[in-house]
Amino acid sequence: MKNYYAILGIKGGASLQEIKKAYKASVKEWHPDFHPDDPECLEKIKDINEAYEVLSHSKKRRAYHQQVKEQEINYYRQMAYAAHEDHPFFAYFLRFGDMSWMEEWTEKNPKK
Repeated sequence: MKNYYAILGIKGGASLQEIKKAYKASVKEWHPDFHPDDPECLEKIKDINEAYEVLSHSKKRRAYHQQVKEQEINYYRQMAYAAHEDHPFFAYFLRFGDMSWMEEWTEKNPKK
């Protein structure tokens, strides 16, 4: 998944005004008219437009944040599997392939 904030060069909690300002600056910098011989420029502009499209709309932004959160949970879940697959307690649950209890537990006990 692309990091739309990094594409626009802003921090994660940016306001709508900051997003618009970063978008305009990025488009000015990477516009194909200023770089006619650079094929990478078109891809960069597509990424910038996609990032702005998602981050400028509240529903799309919320969905994006949810996808990022789910991706992060899956990453930590995989790390937990790898670290504990030989442990008898986790091995018992891994036999069934159902680790939904782990997701519920991590939501109730967030990392501080």
